Amino acid sequence: DNIGIETPFTVQLDDPLSFAANAVLFVEKVIYQNNDLASLSGTMNYMQGKATLKARLQTPLQKDLGIDIAGEIQGQQYDFAIHLPTTQVDFANFQPLFTMTNPPDFTGTISLEGRYNNDNRSASFTLTDGNLSMTEPQLSISNISTTVTLPQLPESRSNPSQKLTADAIDIGGLHFRKAQINYRFEDSSTLFIEKSQLGWCDGKVDTGSLRLTPNTTEFETTLYCDRLNFGQLLMQLGVQGAEGNGSLNGRLPLAVNEKGVFFDDAFLFSTPGENGILHFNNTQMLRSGLPDIDQAVTLNYSMQALENFTYDWSRLRFKSEQDKLTLTLELKGQPSSPLPFALKNGQMVQDDQGAGLQYPLRLDLNFNLPQEDIFRFGKNLQKIKENL
Repeated sequence: DNIGIETPFTVQLDDPLSFAANAVLFVEKVIYQNNDLASLSGTMNYMQGKATLKARLQTPLQKDLGIDIAGEIQGQQYDFAIHLPTTQVDFANFQPLFTMTNPPDFTGTISLEGRYNNDNRSASFTLTDGNLSMTEPQLSISNISTTVTLPQLPESRSNPSQKLTADAIDIGGLHFRKAQINYRFEDSSTLFIEKSQLGWCDGKVDTGSLRLTPNTTEFETTLYCDRLNFGQLLMQLGVQGAEGNGSLNGRLPLAVNEKGVFFDDAFLFSTPGENGILHFNNTQMLRSGLPDIDQAVTLNYSMQALENFTYDWSRLRFKSEQDKLTLTLELKGQPSSPLPFALKNGQMVQDDQGAGLQYPLRLDLNFNLPQEDIFRFGKNLQKIKENL
């Protein structure tokens, strides 16, 4: 009863080309999971062998969101166009269609252009000013922009190297900036990420290719890191009170699954030929990470040195074990300025009166951090899929 066609028309049998018809088309309601999803209204005209159609598909969930459809058929030739004018959308309007227990907040501006005829069967979808935030997992993405083109409708394969950009991506305690991702849809259920680059800790990170499907429960990738700020990186990984101006480079192989994000034999190293400075403001916390040192004076010297330490060489190793992330920081250098110590008879002693000491050090510091507090995305991968 909700679908109908009103067809006032006239027929002249002596001349088929003079056949004419005018029809009013309507689909009053499209119901999805007991929700009023959409309606269609339009007109169809036929005259002198040509049929033309004009219609509008719109949803009551957002009154100003509608797709215009126009087309014509004449003999073996056909030409249809679809047009969604630039419209702001809010995911909150569409939450009744989903069963997610913790739905995301998403707003953005979208548009759609499509053409379906004998020579061209393509459509392009554009998103700008997109903003996404979620609590489970703790994720925020701001100012998302992308255009994806499907060149061979009804196939859902996109053109290669579609580009997505975002101003900021925050995952748990990690903060990425100026993201650029090249991707393509291989079919309706397969997303292939060709490459991506993100700003991180005043440097940049590149990743390799990655294929995602609805059946993906885990994946592996490698982060190629270039000139990451040492102090910012330590802070984002949960080492509080660390500051510095040096940079790190290297590869971080990682695996993501339903339990979390895991590193295996991943490391970063200081830029060759460039030293740097590190400041540890919470040296009390560092004492638990130092190897056993028999002499308390040597320990005190090391702690004071790390408050303002110039390193000639450094390396940061990552190792995941169950829910723990172990960071091993290796440093070789000396205090940035002389400290109130001296060497007497081959032994280090406290000395407030002398010229001070800048004795070189080689230190290994271990930080055992809770992975769950740093990475909140991987452990919720399955939860996201279940809620879609």
